[in-house]
Amino acid sequence: MAWLLEELIADQHGLERMGECEGYDLKDKAGGHWEVRCCTRGGVYFCSSGDAGKGRKFDILGYLAKQKSLAGWIVADIETFPRVPYWVIPRVVVETWHGQHKLGAGTKVSRAKFIDLIRNTLVSKVQFAA
Repeated sequence: MAWLLEELIADQHGLERMGECEGYDLKDKAGGHWEVRCCTRGGVYFCSSGDAGKGRKFDILGYLAKQKSLAGWIVADIETFPRVPYWVIPRVVVETWHGQHKLGAGTKVSRAKFIDLIRNTLVSKVQFAA
């Protein structure tokens, strides 16, 4: 689903979709790098894809370096398909959540916690029918 969302979001916002080896998913016209994530029943994570999943170890230094390289995150709630809301979240917001210990181990949060965090944050919400 992430690949499809990357395509739709890139098209809708005039962003460039990057290859798998780039370390980020989309690039804006100003050169900012964006990561696209899907929020599922299991939640969402903000670390590198290589640090998330069974048998993988979270690397805090890698996470911090990745954060510094990004303009932000675009998180889509795919649990509401076919209506898919997504939020454009600047890097500073995720850095604040992390600094306030609002992200769980390995930067993962449950879907309910993500929805709660986003409700209390001033970020833009966009919605389209997939």
